[in-house]
Amino acid sequence: MKKIVITLIIIGILVFCGISQIALFSEIYGKEGILLSGMATLNSKDPTPVVHKSEPIRNMDPGNSCGNSLCEINEYHYNCPQDC
Repeated sequence: MKKIVITLIIIGILVFCGISQIALFSEIYGKEGILLSGMATLNSKDPTPVVHKSEPIRNMDPGNSCGNSLCEINEYHYNCPQDC
């Protein structure tokens, strides 16, 4: 009997989370939100790219000593090209 109750509670929590996700997506995106919520459930990986701290981020940085040249921005300092 306890296993059935625990199973029903878990199923209830999962259903509630699914309904709240559909409601959130439909409120934000309208009718397409129901479809998007299903896609988000199926593709639950984080879509944002992850940049590891060991990898330099290439960015234009006009505020350093290299002016507008392309530099590698590290966590600690700027690695500027040799032609600066």
